[in-house]
Amino acid sequence: MKRNHIYGPYARLTMRIAKIFIQPYRWEGTLCAGPAVYVCRHADMLGPIQSILSVPAQLHPMVLHVFTTLQACRRQYSEYTFTARCGKSGLFRRSLGWLAGTLVVPLMKSLQAIPVYRGGYNSIKTLRIAMKHLLNGESIIVWPDINYTQKTGIVEKIYPGFLLLGEMYLKQTGRPLPIVPLTLREDLHVITSSASLFVNSYHSDAEATASKLALVISGGSKTAE
Repeated sequence: MKRNHIYGPYARLTMRIAKIFIQPYRWEGTLCAGPAVYVCRHADMLGPIQSILSVPAQLHPMVLHVFTTLQACRRQYSEYTFTARCGKSGLFRRSLGWLAGTLVVPLMKSLQAIPVYRGGYNSIKTLRIAMKHLLNGESIIVWPDINYTQKTGIVEKIYPGFLLLGEMYLKQTGRPLPIVPLTLREDLHVITSSASLFVNSYHSDAEATASKLALVISGGSKTAE
């Protein structure tokens, strides 16, 4: 796996600054030698922050598409994040949204994030971008829990669409694509990996694989057996 040539200067600088204020978790996992899809729970931003800071590899994050375009990102923060979730209003909310979008969108670009579109033709675009990186020997990380604000407990459901990458990669290369569950241990400040899963056929494998992933990323099992 290519580990050191994905993130741009802005992303690397942001990560260095973040580590001044946020203690990265201890990595107690194993990285795949080749391209893989790493899967972690969202846990209301704990997952994205800690997996990016703590996993000793540069991984393309799969992020909701609104965080990759400036106007959409500012609108998301102004009209949802700082309103529905943080209770801000008026000019202060709009100012925070403008600032957040101004900082986040260039960060996503510097991380070479993959925009995630749910449904319609653009969802194919997401898969094509992801496949391009995988075929280039690079790896991806995704936080697919539907209830992404849930910090503890068992993840009930995940978005399964990214599992199509397993079938697509196998068809194009003849090799299975490792799908690696990552588990956050907030009590120990540790992030671990578990046994890889594989999807040879989305139609026959996706449902069972999604259920196993939900259990393992919740910390409900140490292996995916």
